[in-house]
Amino acid sequence: MDTGSTNQTKEVLKRYTNRIYDSEWVYNFEMARNYAFQQATKDFILWLGTDDVFSPNNQE
Repeated sequence: MDTGSTNQTKEVLKRYTNRIYDSEWVYNFEMARNYAFQQATKDFILWLGTDDVFSPNNQE
């Protein structure tokens, strides 16, 4: 889900998926997140915020 990034976000995403959704930023983070969740096709969703760190130690 890209809401108008101006850095290399989309280029990084393209390394992992071809399912990138563009959306205009409407100052409603929850709406964008919920739309992204609705597009999910697998059993699990991992959501990381901008200040979250994912490491092998916290995979459980």
